[in-house]
Amino acid sequence: FVGRSGFLMFALPVLRLLLPLLASAAGTTNLKLGYCGTKLGSWTKCISAELAVSSINAGQVKRLEGAQYSENGTLLDFQIELVQREHNADKADGLMIVSDFSRDGFNAVLGCGYSSVTVDAATYGRASETVMIGYSATSPRLSNKDLYSYFLRLCTPDSAQARVFTDVMEANSWHQFVFLSTSDAYAQGLADYVAQLETERTDLQLKGTYQSVEFAADFTDKAVRLQKWGPAIDRLVKTRAKIWMICVAGQLTEKLYHFLAEEYAFLFGAGYVRITCETFAVSLSLMQAVVQSNNISTLGDFNVEPKSDSPVFKAFVERYKASSLDEFGDFCMCSADEVVSGKCENPDQSYLTNGEGVTGAYMDTTFDAVFSFAQASLNIMKRDVPFGDIKGKVLLDEILELEFQGATGAVSFDEYHDNYGGYCVNQADEHFNQICVWRWMGTLQ
Repeated sequence: FVGRSGFLMFALPVLRLLLPLLASAAGTTNLKLGYCGTKLGSWTKCISAELAVSSINAGQVKRLEGAQYSENGTLLDFQIELVQREHNADKADGLMIVSDFSRDGFNAVLGCGYSSVTVDAATYGRASETVMIGYSATSPRLSNKDLYSYFLRLCTPDSAQARVFTDVMEANSWHQFVFLSTSDAYAQGLADYVAQLETERTDLQLKGTYQSVEFAADFTDKAVRLQKWGPAIDRLVKTRAKIWMICVAGQLTEKLYHFLAEEYAFLFGAGYVRITCETFAVSLSLMQAVVQSNNISTLGDFNVEPKSDSPVFKAFVERYKASSLDEFGDFCMCSADEVVSGKCENPDQSYLTNGEGVTGAYMDTTFDAVFSFAQASLNIMKRDVPFGDIKGKVLLDEILELEFQGATGAVSFDEYHDNYGGYCVNQADEHFNQICVWRWMGTLQ
């Protein structure tokens, strides 16, 4: 017995050293990461997820601390397998996607894009102890850890973006404004926080009028547009406010601007200012067609967008620009049927080298979401935890302890599982270039 015990005391440490080598010889073990999102209008986030996984697996952009790499840079400890599934802004679909990933034993899920979809999915995530890492869901509701304890995010919640809005108002001595948002979860938290700051910041003398409109309005028929949007716009016009804050879901931005240009062209006249949240940047190429076809100016347009200028983000953008569409799977690209039906516009190579392909919102948060998963998994693996057990509370607690310099800047999580990055307040020039006229990192600069 003593002999066997002594042998085991000697053999176990040796076995631990040999296991990584044996695993490497047999093929590197994969960690399974699910992506829940929509490709419609969200190519940048979809492609960013693929490229982030590819970069980390290949030891590019930013390497994991304590990891082993081959001579050509390949990560040896494990490889991340990314599986992507799509919803079309449908809550039931998003919940089903996360449910399927959980049932199939995935280590974690990125997603699910829109806040309206993520809220229901994160409720299931808590019940099933499925770690969900958000890259673009900004609703303050998701900071409620009693309801969404297994959700964390790299994107800054709307409560901070509301401060950007009011700081811009203060910097320009603007007081009266209107706030137009969609009636689903998108931007509703932002509207609530702007209203709260309006009450708290009495020194700014702000006076806002808030109006929501239907998310799923059919814009193919002019009569429907007038019926769905007309009354709401009319009520805001009657306030005579010149400052319009517009936060509607990304795919509606172009349609809304068409509608405003056709029916309310005076809103683009001298003295009027439109401040949008992220959607103007995302739809910039589409907006160009609206502007040119309606002979209006975007010089009064500002866009509040999460934006980083960190070295990691710049390296990721360079990797992005150097990519070719051949590197990516079919998931992020539109099928021929989708192009013919008009549901999607299949991007060409130029998509990766200009416009949204470089400046798209949430590129940085998507990279940091994947990196957080990878670094936490590596840390857990070094404690001899089996790969199949790198999930649930073990993974959640490890991610929440991370602190690193990522694409969004200095990454860390507060008690609400939120990470706070910076913003750019962009203005489009006459050539449709975005210029960051103010940067916000707690204060407006």
